[in-house]
Amino acid sequence: MSGVSRVAFRLLLWRVVRAALIAAPFAAHAAGGAAVTSLEPLAWPDRAIRLWVPSSPGGGADVMARILASRLNARAAVPVVVENRVVGGGAAAVLQLAREPADGLTLMVTFETFVLNPIVFRQQTYDPLHDYSLITMLSRYELLLLAPASRRIGSLSSLVERARQVPGGVNFASPGPGGPARFAFEALKLAAGIAGTPVHYRGIAPALQGLLGGELDAGFAQANSVVTANVRSGRLVVLASGGARRSAQFPAVPTLAETWPGLEARAWAGLIGPSGMPPALIGRIAEVVRDVMDSASVREQLHDQGGELVLGSPGAFAAVVAADLRQWTRVVRDAAITMDP
Repeated sequence: MSGVSRVAFRLLLWRVVRAALIAAPFAAHAAGGAAVTSLEPLAWPDRAIRLWVPSSPGGGADVMARILASRLNARAAVPVVVENRVVGGGAAAVLQLAREPADGLTLMVTFETFVLNPIVFRQQTYDPLHDYSLITMLSRYELLLLAPASRRIGSLSSLVERARQVPGGVNFASPGPGGPARFAFEALKLAAGIAGTPVHYRGIAPALQGLLGGELDAGFAQANSVVTANVRSGRLVVLASGGARRSAQFPAVPTLAETWPGLEARAWAGLIGPSGMPPALIGRIAEVVRDVMDSASVREQLHDQGGELVLGSPGAFAAVVAADLRQWTRVVRDAAITMDP
């Protein structure tokens, strides 16, 4: 292909993506001779798509955002820039996103705290179901219930027994006061009828160190490579898995639901946008994300982080958010949890 042809092709590709963002057809790429139809001849703006992450680099949402950005950048000549926005634990970024222009140029990869925060923090007054454009789920992570080997808690039943024998119950790891790992344990406490006190850390890494150091009785965490390595070495014990089915990595370990039907411990990452995005634009962005992410290499990357790829419609994502709102509102009410950062 000549230099002129490459420039012409690149310009056409820019126009395809921009037209898709502003109108409806955001997705189609021309690989393999696929036809592109009904596209407005709009020029690509002189600015990048911003992909916000309301957490520090290295976390699950950050990893997910960087996978998504790299796939989008590899498929089309579109600059997609990941921005970690962690002021106020990321809460300020979530509130700001709702006020951004609804043009598809500012999006966010968020996680389950998006639903939890307005339930447990009084100053987080947004409605996750109605104040944002819910585009698609990206991934789901089962949580493992772990105990340090030094505590000699070898099973789920022994943890429950310990919680009933020790005054005040067990203490458990909380990577953040409003995170899914903390509230998975709150749900377990309610199901088992036990007491327990969360010990809050600033993220999953220090929480894991607390477990490995024997400072805690138990805690939930993703089944990532660090956790798996410490289980294999004998420093951590898996008491239960939080998925609907037994973990493929630890098939001998029972699920929580085998003891308490319906009890699961999961987290997810999803793509959201500002309030007021046109439904056609939301649908086309969801379509293009499915197109670029549905690959064996992405599935392998997520597997290493203890996750699985979950790509669905905006409606399916909204159903997950609605179900989480019901579940976690009930847990917070029944556990009588009140807190502020």
